[in-house]
Amino acid sequence: MTDARFSRAFGEQFFDRFWQLSPDWAIAIGYYKYADRLVVPDAASRAETLAQVDRWLRELREIDPGTLSPAVRADRAMLENEFLATRWSLAELRSWQWNPSVYNVAEPFALLRDLTFAPLDERLRMFSRRLERVPAYYAAAKANIESPAREHTQLAIDQNRGALAVFGPDLEHTLEMSDLSAAERAAFNERLAAARAAIEDFVRWLEALDERLASGAAAAVAAGIVLYELTRES
Repeated sequence: MTDARFSRAFGEQFFDRFWQLSPDWAIAIGYYKYADRLVVPDAASRAETLAQVDRWLRELREIDPGTLSPAVRADRAMLENEFLATRWSLAELRSWQWNPSVYNVAEPFALLRDLTFAPLDERLRMFSRRLERVPAYYAAAKANIESPAREHTQLAIDQNRGALAVFGPDLEHTLEMSDLSAAERAAFNERLAAARAAIEDFVRWLEALDERLASGAAAAVAAGIVLYELTRES
């Protein structure tokens, strides 16, 4: 067993798959191969991630750390921690269920609009393909949320109201400066209108939820409040 085996198993192909599953994170660190991909946070995507993480853990644990050089052994330990943290977050912490503020599409879209990693037309095409999945993203968010703390609900309302600015006049001006075809512009504007409507609908849905929480009709359970305090302190 050598460093070479580790490099083959967790080298370029591994990272390509890793970023495919986490395209928002990839955009944030400057990897744009999957920048047009918006992951819908539904049960299918969670199952896909958990299955892949379990496969990676099995492969990683087949490699005896004692056979690796110190630097590669450290890489192995960091990967194992990352896989275990991802599994725990999805299966145990389950913030996707009780924390509405984890749902916000704005930041990756803002980066695609503003960063000059590719020509404007290419970035807008990526933007448009991501836009197409925004309604499904927020439909999944509403289906996921159960018994949230009111504080998380109010934070999600504020964040998603702010998210609408990313899809406002500045974006329309950027589209006007592009050389996209008339058909591409029409598709972009149709998807943009649907994305705005989905965000606005999610905000209204959260506002109604917040009213029920305030009235006691769906009061947050004590565990939800504790989770809020833990996440606020971390």
